[in-house]
Amino acid sequence: MGESCAYPQASTVVAADTWPTTTSAAVYDGALEDRANEKAAMKPVATTDASAGPYHLPVHRVAVDPPNSANPPSSGTESLVATTDNSSETTSSVDGASVNSKKGAGVWAVKNLTEMVTEIGATWAYDWSDKPETSFTGYWASSLPLNVDLVAMIDSKSDFAALKSSSYKEIIGYNEPDAQAAPVSWEDAATQWPQVVATGKRIGSPAPANTKLVPGDWFYEFMANISVAGSHVDFICLHYYSPDGNVTTFQQYIEGVYNMYKKPIWVTEWAYVDYSKNPPHVPSDSTVLTTYMKSAVAMLEDLSYVERYAWFAVPWSSVQPATNMFDEFGNITPVGAAYSTL
Repeated sequence: MGESCAYPQASTVVAADTWPTTTSAAVYDGALEDRANEKAAMKPVATTDASAGPYHLPVHRVAVDPPNSANPPSSGTESLVATTDNSSETTSSVDGASVNSKKGAGVWAVKNLTEMVTEIGATWAYDWSDKPETSFTGYWASSLPLNVDLVAMIDSKSDFAALKSSSYKEIIGYNEPDAQAAPVSWEDAATQWPQVVATGKRIGSPAPANTKLVPGDWFYEFMANISVAGSHVDFICLHYYSPDGNVTTFQQYIEGVYNMYKKPIWVTEWAYVDYSKNPPHVPSDSTVLTTYMKSAVAMLEDLSYVERYAWFAVPWSSVQPATNMFDEFGNITPVGAAYSTL
């Protein structure tokens, strides 16, 4: 799976001038870098007293034995390091929940959103807007989640000059432009696309509600026309809502898109929801949901060309199907607890 991460429940305080000597890898913006013996680079911000725990730690250290930062371990013991209020360093070796470069979060502004994203171990997040940081600041929250890559999503009114000068590394295309909720014709999208590419960012395709990959299909026509025009996408964004929890069908859908375009895949929305029902149907047994989630994550992790995925969704909403990871009181749900371990 990914690099292991959890919050320590008990810790040992060591002297401020002591530092772990094990060659380690650290998660920085979803990338592994060799950080052995680099005290200044590894030292996170101050947290609570060492006896208080648990901690929300911005640095996740994974022991590598033998040392090899190019090929990090898929599992193992991690060493988490924090600086306490008295400036001593707290180290805890734990096995537990996973933080990995694929796992992300679809979010919208709710109270304690930063803590939610941290608790599930997401390394990237987006909020269906071209200013994703606004979901984490202002009335609902005051800080951005640490070591989480925020990804912008365009719409027909996006300011591409502002996006070009922004700090975002990736920009993803329109959300379900083939659906009735926010329709954009493929012709208009293809016409606007050179402005997206001109931002110089890494560019993800629009995310269709569904694609059959045949002439006349929104996504098929969009991809064909930007190719003829000499434009491109760097990766493809997909949505997938399973009506029956069949992971094989999910995989076949992803493979079909990849085999046609040979581009990396981001699954920016997925869950177990039957949208053919009115209202949409979600299994009432959380075990059914989490069993599907775990099997699907194993599949997504095994597909090397799947770069990222984000279960729908982190916060609770009265108008969304009940696949959320936190309830209306901000408590983690069984779905959220399962996602945090994957």
